[in-house]
Amino acid sequence: GATLTGSIRNRATGETRAITGVLTVTDGPAGVFRWDYAAADVAEAGRFDVQFTAAFAAGLTPARTFVEQWTVEAAL
Repeated sequence: GATLTGSIRNRATGETRAITGVLTVTDGPAGVFRWDYAAADVAEAGRFDVQFTAAFAAGLTPARTFVEQWTVEAAL
């Protein structure tokens, strides 16, 4: 019953933007979800920090994951 969102922060510039791809819960009780990237999520090559947030109707909300480093490679 959570709504998932996420943020991408460019490690070089500090600019933060929202994830625009689809976040789909695949195993709610285990906290597992899938991120289907949108073109905007991977349009810029570089090093980024990514963090996801789950907002619940009740209880401890919002819940945030730890920040994870993520690299988008330039296309050949």
